[in-house]
Amino acid sequence: MRYAALLATFLALSAFAGDVEIGDRPYGLATTINFCLPDYDSPTDFETAATFSAGDVTIRKDSGTETNVATLPTDRGSCYDLPLSATEMQADRIQIVIADQDATKVWADTSINIETYGASGLHDAVSWLAQCEDQDGTYTCQEIMSVLFSALAGVCTYTSGTRTLACQDPSGTETRFTMVLGTALDGDIDSSTVTPFTP
Repeated sequence: MRYAALLATFLALSAFAGDVEIGDRPYGLATTINFCLPDYDSPTDFETAATFSAGDVTIRKDSGTETNVATLPTDRGSCYDLPLSATEMQADRIQIVIADQDATKVWADTSINIETYGASGLHDAVSWLAQCEDQDGTYTCQEIMSVLFSALAGVCTYTSGTRTLACQDPSGTETRFTMVLGTALDGDIDSSTVTPFTP
């Protein structure tokens, strides 16, 4: 009996902690966070009738200063939606604190932690391809990949009379590179022209 009481107390205290981890979200892209709030007086239950005022919901980006969110949450029944703007999502680590500022609290303080990807730290391949360059800086990696993709998955045509190999994108509408082979056809290349995709 005493063990059951201790367990119930532990669960109640855990609910009061209200710490929520959110999986990766894209850096700088507006999003909506869905969350529920523990009832202050009965933390094992959800608070379903919370009303929010300025100061109740704050955002802190990359361990910076807390500021009010641009838009307060919307009641969705048992839980709530919090829209975050593209500007608010411009951080590697974001912490949302939802704390009732009224003298008589309705819900237990809750913290939502968000990790983003695609920032200047180049967490994902898309950002890497868009920003890195080859050794002499002529083409970005994204442009180089568009040329390689045309050779691997595109439409290539070889013209024997001119010893010309031309490869287009998978749709067959844009030529990505043209190569003129040497007369000995032993792998030597007389000339080549590259026309990468430019976003």
